[in-house]
Parts: sequence; C-alpha cells; structure tokens
Amino acid sequence: RFHRLNHLSEQHKAQVRAKILSELTTRMEESKAECADVVKQPDTRKKTALSAMGNLFDSVYSQTQSSAEQGVSALEHEMDMYEREATLPADENPLKWWQKSCSMYPHIAQLAKMYLSIPGTSVRAEHVFSSAGNIVNKKRSALAADQVDHLVFLTNNI
Repeated sequence: RFHRLNHLSEQHKAQVRAKILSELTTRMEESKAECADVVKQPDTRKKTALSAMGNLFDSVYSQTQSSAEQGVSALEHEMDMYEREATLPADENPLKWWQKSCSMYPHIAQLAKMYLSIPGTSVRAEHVFSSAGNIVNKKRSALAADQVDHLVFLTNNI
C-alpha cells in the first residue's frame, strides 16, 4: 500500500531502495550458499584439441554476466516491477495481495512475510494508556505532568 513512499524525499527513497536491495542480495547469497553444499561431479568429458581451444577462447567469446551480477540485476528488475505496481486500495488486505503476488515478486515477498508479520501494537501499551485515562479525570485535571507520570508508573509497576 505504501510502496511508493510518497511521504519521503527522493534521497530517502533511494536510501530505502538501496537497503532493500542489500537485504535481498544478502538473503539470495545465503540461499545460494546453502545450495552450494552439494558436491560437484568431476568433468569426465574427453579432452580434445577443439575443447582446449574452446577453453582458451571461452572468456573472449562468452560475454555473459557472472551469476552474482545476474542475481543483482534480477533483483533490481523485480524491485522496478514492484515500484510500478498500482497502489493497493485502503479497503484491501495487503497480506492477501502478497499471497496472490508472491509468484510475481518472490524475493520481495519473503521480506514482506518477515516484516508484515510483526504486530503493530501490544496489549501492554494499550493497558498503560487506559490506566493513564483512569488517573487523569475531571477531578484530577489539575495534576502536573510529572505527577501524572509518577502515578502512571506506580499504577503499572506495583
């Protein structure tokens, strides 16, 4: 819903994007390291003069990116697609949207699962506010702020 970050300056948006890409890259490298534990099979192909020439000029003729560069560019492409996505209406559930869109944005969806699962508030904080409302009423409206702080502290810690 807030993926466009309209409330931030362009500089802050760039910082947020860099942090997200950094975290995505770290997560991708960790998952590749887990997959790299598989033992590689030795190359059993017969060596020929043609294969020796191919090995010699392979770096000259193959202009492919390294797997790390491909992974980073794939993540940047995924971020670009996500940033162009239409804003989610306020009456729709973001978790359901991520459930539908996780195949389109698999790496960002992992971060969404991690961060969207954090509860917004806790019962303890609400309890403190309600006890403060019980302390400051019409009869005690003349209490000084530091006295109210002390009373709220005593109410919640005794």
